[in-house]
Amino acid sequence: MRQRSGIGEGGYASKNIDELLEADIRDNVRVIIQTGGTKNWMDHEIPSDSLNRYVIRDGQLQHLQSLEQASMGDPSTLESFIRWGAKQYPAQRMGLIFWDHGGGSLLGINFDENFQYDGLTLEELDEALSASTEVKPEKWEFIGFDACLMANYETASIVSNYADNMVASEENEPAGGWNYKVLAENLGKDSFYSDLLTGYAEKCRNSNKETFTLSVLDLSRFRQVRQSFDSFISALDGMDLTTIAKSAASSISFGSNSDGNYTNLIDLGRFAEILGNTELTESIRNFATTQNGAYRENASGLSFFYPLHDMDTVEEYLPLADEPYRAFLERNYSATDKDWIKFTGVEEKGGMLHITVSPESVGHIVKTTYQLLRFEDQGNR
Repeated sequence: MRQRSGIGEGGYASKNIDELLEADIRDNVRVIIQTGGTKNWMDHEIPSDSLNRYVIRDGQLQHLQSLEQASMGDPSTLESFIRWGAKQYPAQRMGLIFWDHGGGSLLGINFDENFQYDGLTLEELDEALSASTEVKPEKWEFIGFDACLMANYETASIVSNYADNMVASEENEPAGGWNYKVLAENLGKDSFYSDLLTGYAEKCRNSNKETFTLSVLDLSRFRQVRQSFDSFISALDGMDLTTIAKSAASSISFGSNSDGNYTNLIDLGRFAEILGNTELTESIRNFATTQNGAYRENASGLSFFYPLHDMDTVEEYLPLADEPYRAFLERNYSATDKDWIKFTGVEEKGGMLHITVSPESVGHIVKTTYQLLRFEDQGNR
């Protein structure tokens, strides 16, 4: 089962459907698709003014049902698709894949062009999956996110309640997404996850992409990861905040920051390793199987939110955080009435500008930058 939204004008969703149509799908496997979310489909005569459901059969995209237009970012849209699919195509093992832009733990997935880019937040994802347990009480074999930035702790925490495995990327994904020919031909096989990882890596490298990641997370081990994470966060209380923040800054960051829009997602395994926490590092190693490009070869497979750049997002994140991480953030980052940096003096010495801050400010400074501005007297011009 796959819920899809179109991406831009590249026709990438249509190209992935082409890959499915090229696949030699076994008789005991069914691939059903719900389309929506874009103002223009590039191929297959898929309407953009309604939701549509299809099945892949004998190399053909067969139309099953049209529905009234609705937002792919509405949890009821997802719930309806799951309920319909589980009743029409029951199976012992089922997977669910989301295909679209991803925005990480804060923004979620499935941003609908037809509804002002309404997206499915993690809370709404949880709502839809929970409401669907009436018709799908057993866990999904896997839930996958063919989207950017979704292999994070917060998403895994929610999905672990509903699936045995999760497939997602820590980093931004190339627009072409996964290799759906490989995926469809290996569904249900013992080698499915390794084939999926390998197929994705080959597709990325064939397009000269080396900044990629893909993780298969064994959610049966998430409880151990959570316990190790909680112990790790509790241990941070005895450490200097500057050391913690510098270690976070030294971890691997994910998402393009060229436009100043920081994701605040860093690699959790690498962060723990820098701080010498072998328990959490080992838990993630047992939890995540990864396939990474050369520029992300040390990524552990699981990211998490740490407010390196944008303090304003902390309050938005807190509802997703469990204790003791919520308490850690509230103590150190979320007090809206606190002046984090207090300047105590500015003076010029020997042609150099000297700026001093209060001692309590030092723990909140990870790096400093400066910008030289020149002002000219414009006179009466």
